[in-house]
Amino acid sequence: MPLVRLDGTDKTIEVGKGANLRKALIMGGASPHRGLGRWVNCQGVGLCSACLVRVTGGAENLSPPTRMEALHYRQPLKHDLRLACQARVFGDCTVNVPGQSPT
Repeated sequence: MPLVRLDGTDKTIEVGKGANLRKALIMGGASPHRGLGRWVNCQGVGLCSACLVRVTGGAENLSPPTRMEALHYRQPLKHDLRLACQARVFGDCTVNVPGQSPT
């Protein structure tokens, strides 16, 4: 089963192959939402960017950026930035989640 590591912490979340990254982070106690986005967000449909994360390792193990990501930004995201709600995990990866404190 793939592992999602939180950059700068010792936290690792085991997920099922093809798991939604946003849901996996939330279930693992590492919400990707920051600020008001913790309470007001699009619930995972790719409209608000409140779940934007930086992929610091294993980006090739995530699904390709979706059409929703491209439409939202009107240009391709940098290869290391992803909307967690649009990314599926197919192998080990490391993500930087804003607001997560190192342990």
